[in-house]
Amino acid sequence: MFIIHIEKKSREGLLGLWQDIPSASLSFSEPSELKEETGCLISLPDDSLEADASISRLERDLQTKIHALSKGGGFLRHLSVNDSLSFGISADSDTDSPEMRLQQHIAWLKNYGKDSVSFGWGFSDKYSETVSGFEAFIRKIPEFLKPTLCVETRIEENLFACTRAGIGGDMKTLWHLTEEDFISLHQRNVSFTLNSRTALFQMLAQIMTGAAVLAVRFSLPGGAITALPAAWRYVQDVMQRAAKLHL
Repeated sequence: MFIIHIEKKSREGLLGLWQDIPSASLSFSEPSELKEETGCLISLPDDSLEADASISRLERDLQTKIHALSKGGGFLRHLSVNDSLSFGISADSDTDSPEMRLQQHIAWLKNYGKDSVSFGWGFSDKYSETVSGFEAFIRKIPEFLKPTLCVETRIEENLFACTRAGIGGDMKTLWHLTEEDFISLHQRNVSFTLNSRTALFQMLAQIMTGAAVLAVRFSLPGGAITALPAAWRYVQDVMQRAAKLHL
């Protein structure tokens, strides 16, 4: 079960948007249904203009992340071993940039997971954090990609509407309140959630393709499996950097 906190910015969660919540927080599903559906909740302010602005920010944020996904995936696919892991990074580049961190990850993997003076002692701890983050991401994926998607819109704490979208494209909406100004906003919430799921598919594809390319181009020990966390971290970093630039 997932929620977006309208007023909070977070780098955590799926796509840096969806946070975990207890299933009891959602009101539109019976316990027997929860196994087969993804529940997503967006709670809006009770002012329709503020609510509209909130959804617009979410839509822009998602589009920014989708663009970053495409850019990051393209970078991984076209990265050349002839770059000697420089990736075009200048001497005065940001040491926390996505490219620099990817360079460190690949160098560490090529060194068979041993720390090297080329990127500082103790990097194994940083890579362990990357692996842990990747594993947490992978564990959340099945929850977000269940056959049925249920989207719940609340106005403050009051349930406004919920829509269940099946894998075949059929939708059914149950309206609990009748504020006309919020009808279109709920429909936008549904579209946003569906687009989020599509973006997650794209992210998975970019990560897997990028890991395969990295493994082949740089002859990484263990192949694409060991490169998956590094590819995930790079894509995450690119999305976070793009989000910062569009604040």
